[in-house]
Amino acid sequence: ITTLFFIMPNITAKLPSVALLIDKRIEQYPCNAPFSPHISYPEYPFQHISHENNFVYDSVRQLFVNLGFDSKSFGKKTWNPLGNFISPGQKVVIKPNWVLQHNITGESYFSVITHSSVIRAVIDYVIIALKGTGRIVIGDAPIQAADFSEIIKKSQTEKVVSFFKKNTAIQVTIEDFRREITVRKEGVVIKRIFQNDNNFSKINLKQESYLAPVSSIYKNFRVTNYDKDMMKKYHNLIDHSYVINKTVLNADVIISIPKLKSHGKAGLTCCLKNSIGINCQKDCLPHHRIRSLEEGGDAYEKASRLKHIKEVVAEKFDKADTIVEQLFYKFGFKILNKLLHILSIEKNIEGSWYGNDTIWRTILDINRILFYSDCKGRLHNNQQRKLLYIVDGIIAGDGEGPLAPDDRHLGLLAAGENPLAVDIVISKIVGFDYKKILYLLKAVEDLFLVDKKFKPAAIAVKLNAENICLLNDLCINLKLKPSAGWKGHIERV
Repeated sequence: ITTLFFIMPNITAKLPSVALLIDKRIEQYPCNAPFSPHISYPEYPFQHISHENNFVYDSVRQLFVNLGFDSKSFGKKTWNPLGNFISPGQKVVIKPNWVLQHNITGESYFSVITHSSVIRAVIDYVIIALKGTGRIVIGDAPIQAADFSEIIKKSQTEKVVSFFKKNTAIQVTIEDFRREITVRKEGVVIKRIFQNDNNFSKINLKQESYLAPVSSIYKNFRVTNYDKDMMKKYHNLIDHSYVINKTVLNADVIISIPKLKSHGKAGLTCCLKNSIGINCQKDCLPHHRIRSLEEGGDAYEKASRLKHIKEVVAEKFDKADTIVEQLFYKFGFKILNKLLHILSIEKNIEGSWYGNDTIWRTILDINRILFYSDCKGRLHNNQQRKLLYIVDGIIAGDGEGPLAPDDRHLGLLAAGENPLAVDIVISKIVGFDYKKILYLLKAVEDLFLVDKKFKPAAIAVKLNAENICLLNDLCINLKLKPSAGWKGHIERV
């Protein structure tokens, strides 16, 4: 089964397809890196076999079977499911969700990031396709205060990469895609570290950006914890620029492995939202606009003097040069939160609700770059690299994602070549209505981004090993809990 690529208006469309697995055997991840399979499959390129059951590996393998990848050779040593995507000698980027090194609630970490057992299984099949020559990079741009080394350690990714170093000639490395890294202690910035600017490319969408129609109020664009004045250098009346890691731009193939989570600002994070992590400078990612909906913003619904004061204090904290200043504004922030609580006023000021009209524009801008920008940052009318999406919903993020979710054991994996099709299928089976998630709705509506023949109802879904059904015939509702600001506004009726 072939699939329709998102942002490909110039191709002859066939039914977009999505492989979906829901299995109680994978409601938990295997514990021990390097997460080898517990079965020596005919095509398996290594000798090491796990002593614990690894049904995650088996399920990733089954996804490729269900998508019909190299079906003629399945069951043979020569089976190469990713051979149509990857050729020997190419550079392949694996893009997980590595947003932060912990769950800020202090609870489980499994619902925050992509699990390395999924990454390991995917890389094995990339190695098969590369046939001894090429390069694999695992990378992401987490939030600037994230401890990247701790992410790699806690996720056991370093052990997975160590296994490959000992067992294959293919170079497998890990990269931190960020341009700026901040070191915080108790919420206060104590150091800023900048990586070499030669690693990044600035791409300006100008008036073709989805932010252009609202650029008259560009001074109100914000992203939490970043300098508003820096954002104005990237987004203004003329320019709408993003900073992309050159490792991504130079890739021949990108395999995105998002973590399925509810999301406070976007509603849902899956394939399209995961692409945000190819941008390396968070100051150029508008997430919301300050002030209320009533005042032309989208940070919250109703005008509130206290909330606006809180916005001002937050911005002064972000621009403070000294630790003393930061501590002063941090104290003021806490006082304002207490006042809002006493007055029974919801305290969110950051666009974490269903009325956010900004984040969807940024998401679609980044995906346009991912599909259309060449290695030098120049935009074209045709797709510049091959893309595949594999969703880790084994333990999904329930409620206050992306940074403070609860674990939701779904035992779910999904895959497809079309991120829009995959996201629409995922939104349906978790009980959400894609038409209430703006970046999905706008992607479907906009003929520039979606082939005019694309119809969500025509998405073909292969559930487990069963026959293919169309999206409308898929009767599953796993009832993922939405973020508080979306409750009652995102659910499928």
